[in-house]
Amino acid sequence: MIHMALFAREKKMEKIEDWLNNRIGLNFRTGLERMKQAISLLGHPEKACPMIHVTGTNGKGSTVAFYSICLFNIKKSWVFYIATHGNCS
Repeated sequence: MIHMALFAREKKMEKIEDWLNNRIGLNFRTGLERMKQAISLLGHPEKACPMIHVTGTNGKGSTVAFYSICLFNIKKSWVFYIATHGNCS
């Protein structure tokens, strides 16, 4: 009896894995609607600590310098965190 239960569970897992693997690439959607829904469900945590996230290959330093001048001119305090190495694994 235990063997049959394990076999049935294994078959069910195989079926789920097949279903997931067959959906790869089918769920791509453009736009920000899913992200907007996610942050709404979290209670908009981005509003608690406004931030500017600068990414890309070139121009981050000059972009941050530009923003710091703008923030200084409107008398806003700011903190910069600069990650020199991104980990993409």
